Amino acid sequence: MKPHEIAERLVQQLGNPDRAGYMGANAALRRMNPAEPGSAAVVALNSLSDAGLELDGCSNSRLDCWLLVIHVLALARWRHHRSGSIGGGLAAMRLTDNRLKQLLSADFDVLRELLPRLARRLGTLSSVPLVDLMPLVDLIFAAGLNPDRLHQARLDIARSYTLANYKNSQQSRNAS
Repeated sequence: MKPHEIAERLVQQLGNPDRAGYMGANAALRRMNPAEPGSAAVVALNSLSDAGLELDGCSNSRLDCWLLVIHVLALARWRHHRSGSIGGGLAAMRLTDNRLKQLLSADFDVLRELLPRLARRLGTLSSVPLVDLMPLVDLIFAAGLNPDRLHQARLDIARSYTLANYKNSQQSRNAS
């Protein structure tokens, strides 16, 4: 199963407040340090397995990526939706150019520091629309496992952000 499919299932399962154990699992995933997950690893791995990740033969590097993905999605309060754009969400958050540059030049270890802060802001700002978080999933996996795809993952986010800012500036001009 592909990372996007598993991430979408995570959103469906863990973003559902009617699901048994919803609050406890989400609290553990939000508090978890993906670099040192401790006992929260059990909740994370059970959730990932339920979403379709085959844990047998999954390398430690791949698990590190998945731990960061599930942590980021939980901090963002599962506010993923394909109809949004990552650029629209970042622009609505008023992410500065310097923060964007930092995000787009980060290696995996730096992403482990930056993405939780970004996701926490996404999850708490009601003014930020639902966001397609799959470009962040792509960025995580490219930085952690596939450096050949890192350039494309960064470009996709930069393009989305630039288009969102352009649309916002056009709307402001038209409103004036």
